[in-house]
Amino acid sequence: LCAATKEGRYNGTDRIECTGHFYPDKPHSFQCWTQKLFNTNHNIKLGHSLNGSDAIMGSCNIFFFEMGRRLGPRAINDWYGRFGVGVDAEPWRLGLDLEYRGSVPNLKKATAGDAIQMGIGQGPIAWTPLHAADAYATIGRAGVRIVPHIRVDAEVRRTDLQLPQRAVAQALDGLERAVTDDDNGTANHITVDFASTSKREPIFNVRQYPGIKIWAKSGTADASALLADLDGDGKPEIVRDGDHAWCAFLVGDTEHGEARPRYAVAVVVDYGGSGGKVAGPIANQVALALIAEGYLTPSGPKPEHASKPLAQK
Repeated sequence: LCAATKEGRYNGTDRIECTGHFYPDKPHSFQCWTQKLFNTNHNIKLGHSLNGSDAIMGSCNIFFFEMGRRLGPRAINDWYGRFGVGVDAEPWRLGLDLEYRGSVPNLKKATAGDAIQMGIGQGPIAWTPLHAADAYATIGRAGVRIVPHIRVDAEVRRTDLQLPQRAVAQALDGLERAVTDDDNGTANHITVDFASTSKREPIFNVRQYPGIKIWAKSGTADASALLADLDGDGKPEIVRDGDHAWCAFLVGDTEHGEARPRYAVAVVVDYGGSGGKVAGPIANQVALALIAEGYLTPSGPKPEHASKPLAQK
């Protein structure tokens, strides 16, 4: 979203229609998850076409397929690099030995289809939880990237990506609505099924603490099956399969005035499946632990029935 706006491929007010599939004549390929799982689309769910905030809140594949198409392979590769992903990006140099730089496709082989998939973080793109937290922190700083470091005396390497502030504001608005919109926010709640009923449980019940604000996005990532030769017969078998469960978020408090992002966190559960159901509740516990350890300060007393921070359980 920010890259497409910066490159003049999206003006922030355009609304893109989600029909459930990207190509009009190919309803079974490049689908939105809403069609794949529920045979519907975001235009029906929301009652209108989507801007960037709507698309992040509802995790619309079609909107971001279109962002990838508009950017094309070269521009989207370049922007992944600016956010720290790939061998051409500035290395972290954390001092912890081997570092995985992330990967983007070779431009000589990249196709328009690759760029479309990369618009939703799929296709020939790979990164680590630290890459995700790094990218979220950059958005939280309104486009200023600070290369991650561990030592307090390490050189601070800072780059202003000069992102359009209207795009940053729209991205943060979508991440906030993903958590707060009770009907369409994909990081809002999970549904717990009982014998004859079902109940909604908030993913981020840390929001019960006054002054604590969350901006989040959950998701799943395609993953190759994990193989192991358990019997020693030279015939590997599948021991884990499925998608990786992700949840990345920003969290802040009102200690210094209006709530703004202060910490960026990324959670991934290998082969965990649903990001919201599996990685989301773990992300919530991380936020609760930040309160327990004094990194975040609620603006008032905790509600009587608020969840206790992890460190106090």
